[in-house]
Amino acid sequence: MVVLRRAFKVVTRIHHSLCQSERSDESVGRRNTVAILPRTFSNSVLSHTTRFISAFGMTMLYLAAQAAPCSCAILHSPSNRGVYRLTPSWASCIPLQKARPCRSRYNNISRMNAPLKPYKRDFDHSYSLGVFPTLELLDAQPGRVLKMLVSSRGARNEGVRKLQDMCGRLNIRAETNDRAIERLSQKENTFAVGVFCKYEAELETGKSHVVLVNPGDMGNLGTIARTMLGFGVRDLALMRPAVDMFDPKVVRASMGAIFRLRCRYFDTFDEYTRTAGEHHFYPFTTGSSASLDTAHFAAPFSLIFGNESSGLPAEFRNVGTSITIRHSPDIDSLNLPMAVGIALFEATKATIMNEETKYKDAKDAQRL
Repeated sequence: MVVLRRAFKVVTRIHHSLCQSERSDESVGRRNTVAILPRTFSNSVLSHTTRFISAFGMTMLYLAAQAAPCSCAILHSPSNRGVYRLTPSWASCIPLQKARPCRSRYNNISRMNAPLKPYKRDFDHSYSLGVFPTLELLDAQPGRVLKMLVSSRGARNEGVRKLQDMCGRLNIRAETNDRAIERLSQKENTFAVGVFCKYEAELETGKSHVVLVNPGDMGNLGTIARTMLGFGVRDLALMRPAVDMFDPKVVRASMGAIFRLRCRYFDTFDEYTRTAGEHHFYPFTTGSSASLDTAHFAAPFSLIFGNESSGLPAEFRNVGTSITIRHSPDIDSLNLPMAVGIALFEATKATIMNEETKYKDAKDAQRL
């Protein structure tokens, strides 16, 4: 009875916190709410808590007993509209990375059994193919992971062992399934596949963005995502029509960097500008009078690039300050990921230099 009373108190606090959050912020609501369970609770209390949570109209997806000061549990609403992470302040509930809810057609625990079929864009789940992208998935988005597949041929692979250890700590289902990996990857050297729920995130208005208008190449999108992360720009806006940012080819080309970015689709550039806030726009076009080597970037900025084959439409020359990356006449244009990389280097040069200075100062202080 003592255990039952403690479990009831836990769930009562969770339910009260969720209701408070729903009343105080209707834009967030219960869909993206963080609540908390102390690690001091025993397994029996957590087990009974799960049953009480079900009575409140939620289902426990899994319990992650981590080395952190608290144990995390992922809850899913009965309407299948969102994921909740139980995390040690009962009174406050905050948005979970301002992320949109996990869009899955699979109800509650059945979500863990997403069909392992070759990827299609209309799926609500996707795959990370390879050890390193899957490690990035587990590290950056553990709450989105549905299951983990490992190959028997990777038993001695250090990365596979690290994946299995992480899955154990996060209580994520992992299984050895060579046939499924071969079917999904169609490559012989794939030792791990992560199955995850697709999502979109809200862009940070106070941070700088990269805007891609109608990108059409999955490899390019993945390379751009990794380049953005390397220069510290984590917000990516995609203008439709655009490639699927969670296609396994994009995930693999980004080496999992896509999981550390905030990405969102927009139907029009006007829709994006209403969301971006007070940004300085820099469309990159050919034939502009302003050259990159003389340009000054004011933060927060939005670097805007067009399609690989046609570039930006002519109307973007009237948006913000248009810039040209000058090159020799031997080529007609630069490759899109190359252009984005050059622009990011110039736009973030001052920021990168400041970070390097802080790092060197910290190292010098350690020596002293």
